[in-house]
Amino acid sequence: MPTNSIRRQVFFCSLGVVLGTAIGAAAARAEPVHAVITEPLGSERLSEMAPQFKAWRKAGLLTDFKLLKAQAGQKEPGFATLAVVDLPDEAAFKTWSSQSAPKLGDKLIVRRATRVRHEGQPSKTPASAVHVASFYSTHVSVSDYKLYTERYIAPNMDVQRAAGIMSRYAMYVEREPVAGQTRALLVMEYANAAAFAHRDAIKEAGKQKLLADPEWKRINDVKETIRSDISSTAAIDVGAAIPAAH
Repeated sequence: MPTNSIRRQVFFCSLGVVLGTAIGAAAARAEPVHAVITEPLGSERLSEMAPQFKAWRKAGLLTDFKLLKAQAGQKEPGFATLAVVDLPDEAAFKTWSSQSAPKLGDKLIVRRATRVRHEGQPSKTPASAVHVASFYSTHVSVSDYKLYTERYIAPNMDVQRAAGIMSRYAMYVEREPVAGQTRALLVMEYANAAAFAHRDAIKEAGKQKLLADPEWKRINDVKETIRSDISSTAAIDVGAAIPAAH
């Protein structure tokens, strides 16, 4: 092969490596960022802000949001209202948090979060869906919690999805501690109130089958070393009537 041809091949191979590295780095920078916003009990401000979140989404500051208001009558709800916000990337989060998030007021807690797993599709009747938002205090790294979610939480969710009661779920790990705690948030969406009413029975039946899996049982036996329960709250999505941007 002529020397010039070899040189061209070397050049284009090197260029491919450089471009591949640059594209990979750009993709890493463009990873979505999520924000978890919690409103303490006794406040109603966040639950009334669906139009504001819609405006942010229309303006392109957010890609989507979920606005969950705790159902009345619960003994120990973990929040009054909870928002989970999806943003395109880190730059978008910085812009939103500096220019727009202050409109939320100083009573709300805003934390960046990493979504470590999500599966399923939205309910076909979102206004009727029942959500359960469970907070945990984590005792391991984000990567280890992701592994725990894949090996322990996902099989549990699969049981409920296979039974037709759960539409989708997502697990988040907050990046900044709250009062010294790093929190994980599991948001589960049930098709409707009737589906939610069957939750406990289906979970228990599924657990008995999952315990036959040695790995799942091993994690079940030590899960308290991985996370501690904080709260579990049934909620409705007060932003569900607002159509997604297209």
